[in-house]
Amino acid sequence: MKLGHRIVCSLCIAGAVVRSSSAETAAELTVAGTIRAGACQLSFSEPGPAHFGVISTMAFKGRKRLHLESKDVAFRILCDARIRVGVTPRDNQRGSADRSIGEGVEGEDSHEPADVFGLGRHGNRNLGGFVARFVESSLIADGRRVEVISAPSEAEGSVRWERRNARQIRGGVTNAWGAQGTLTPGTYSNISGVMRIRPVLNKQENLTQDASIDGSLTFELEYL
Repeated sequence: MKLGHRIVCSLCIAGAVVRSSSAETAAELTVAGTIRAGACQLSFSEPGPAHFGVISTMAFKGRKRLHLESKDVAFRILCDARIRVGVTPRDNQRGSADRSIGEGVEGEDSHEPADVFGLGRHGNRNLGGFVARFVESSLIADGRRVEVISAPSEAEGSVRWERRNARQIRGGVTNAWGAQGTLTPGTYSNISGVMRIRPVLNKQENLTQDASIDGSLTFELEYL
């Protein structure tokens, strides 16, 4: 699915051959250049982390896990030309993701274990995990409402786009945007919307020092 980021256009124009009684010469003029695909930039509304503040251990009383309130983070993708573009998240704390945080969760907040991202570790314990999704009602591209569609970023051959449950994002899965009711990425120069992040913390018992939540995602821009 990953295509080249540029289109190369080469054109060769042969020079005229002039014949005379005294000499025969030829000249060749080559015209070449590079047409570069429109470059895009991704930015978030908060340059720093999505901070959930200080959580007291008292909040875990009688609970195995603590579901924190969701936090919304706005994003924008600006391109210098209309182009098909997507984003692929990579979990920088993948080894600490507790895939079981969704047990017993139903409705819009339900998710598959593979959708969980890590929050780091304290000692030898995983702090928990978080899930993230696009808020579909917030998605606008070039002034029009769009839907998010997803496909494996390493897919070979023809790519099958789909709508994921609750628009959850998953590591290694590319997310793109298309017109409502379609499963085809559109060409846009200005895409904006909101990403909703929901952490779930495992109960940390017998803490002797503060435990720092340390989740981190890298989003890679993909030119489709």
